[in-house]
Amino acid sequence: MSITTFREGHKADPGYREVFMQVLFQNLIVTAGKPGFGMVLSISAGAINVLLDYIFVVPMDMGIAGSALGAGIGYMIPTVIGVGFFAQPKRTLHFQKPFVDFHVQGTGYGTFT
Repeated sequence: MSITTFREGHKADPGYREVFMQVLFQNLIVTAGKPGFGMVLSISAGAINVLLDYIFVVPMDMGIAGSALGAGIGYMIPTVIGVGFFAQPKRTLHFQKPFVDFHVQGTGYGTFT
């Protein structure tokens, strides 16, 4: 995310990937049996966003670009923590190498298998 692209009016990445991943990880953390941890991540994302918005907009005088930067960073932190949470193989839900099996069982027709 570049501050200059916001000021020049070009299409820029407003941090939608971080927001998407934070919401996804929050839901999956609740599914993994840690709803309190998911709530802490969500609240921390909002608190960091508010703090960084103030820092970037008021003292640094960055305007709306500073607000966008604060939001992107605010949601990036819980995203990184979520990746770390699911990277541990001892968890009920965790990242795993994809396995693809192209073997077709039965006749290949759904109603006749």
